[in-house]
Amino acid sequence: MPNNQTSSVVETSIDVTNFTFHDFKNLTLDNGTKFTGH
Repeated sequence: MPNNQTSSVVETSIDVTNFTFHDFKNLTLDNGTKFTGH
């Protein structure tokens, strides 16, 4: 992940979930400012 900006975190999260063979049941995130753009 190039930085902690909202767009980078979202793009990286999407890439990880799209390119793994695992089913994600939940995703635990912190309350940092990078998630204010949800």
